[in-house]
Amino acid sequence: MAEGTLATFSATSTDIDAGAVLTFSLDPGAPAGATLEPSTGLFRFTPPSGSKTYTFTIRATDNGSPAMSDSATFTITATSVAPTVTVGPDIATGVGLAFNRAGSFADPGKNTWTATVDYGDGSGPWPLAALGADRSFALSHAYDRPGTYPVTVRVDDGNTSGTATFAVVVKPPVRVQAVRLTQKGKKFTTVFITYSDGVDPTGAGLASTYRIDNDGKDGKYGTKDDKVVLLRPASYDSTTKTAKLIPRKPLPTGPVPQLRITASAITDPSRLALDGDHDNKPGGDFTTLLRKGGVTVAGFRSRNHQRGPALSRFVVRVLHFTSRNRHPSIG
Repeated sequence: MAEGTLATFSATSTDIDAGAVLTFSLDPGAPAGATLEPSTGLFRFTPPSGSKTYTFTIRATDNGSPAMSDSATFTITATSVAPTVTVGPDIATGVGLAFNRAGSFADPGKNTWTATVDYGDGSGPWPLAALGADRSFALSHAYDRPGTYPVTVRVDDGNTSGTATFAVVVKPPVRVQAVRLTQKGKKFTTVFITYSDGVDPTGAGLASTYRIDNDGKDGKYGTKDDKVVLLRPASYDSTTKTAKLIPRKPLPTGPVPQLRITASAITDPSRLALDGDHDNKPGGDFTTLLRKGGVTVAGFRSRNHQRGPALSRFVVRVLHFTSRNRHPSIG
């Protein structure tokens, strides 16, 4: 029979003396928890753990003088029942953002349990040291790469084990998806920046989040002679996930201006910063050159300096306005 299952029956006995009154009892050494009603012989026992055989001796004693008795010995073999683990449905989170979840397990036996969790990221199974008196446990983990990770919890009762699995979907941090320029004559008039996901409009709609520089006489960016392009107040359209920048003075198409976006000012709904350097982690300012006909976006070395720069290319659509009365043509 399975551990944790009640075993019950009524013992019977006969006596050759008519009218004799029989009393039932368990001999010493019976497993703890076993009971026997003296007058009816009703036996009850719930095996506390499986993979074990329990031995009992029931004795019937009459009321004669001297009293006479007889006994019978029997065994109950209990099988182990695997714990049933509950961990809940799949869950979504962001890169670097820890998910927290409570789980529990049920087991009909009275055992000593151990538990482990494998978060599916190659870090191996970890012991769940704190198993509550109510057979609960807590899960918490953060992932440094986007992807879908199977989380498996295993609870062992010393004989058998039970498992449960759910998936953690780690979304990539928000990135710049496209940069688009509008051109009037030989000057750029507007810069549109489209993000891969919705972002907080507060930061995305601030002109101070963005910086456009011309490289100055030395032809280098990030030096003292850079010329900062003054911007009008920025705006952000949550429907198209696009920010709009308008320079106070149109940008000549000859010099190649540089656009920089402060990563910490652009956050997704989880409050994770922009992945500006394309290392699949939040953080790292986004920098690109604004060129007619195309923009090359160079990813900067990651903050832990373990990865080199990665290159990706965004196509920039340049709208040529030939006159105010004609529709723009795509260049």
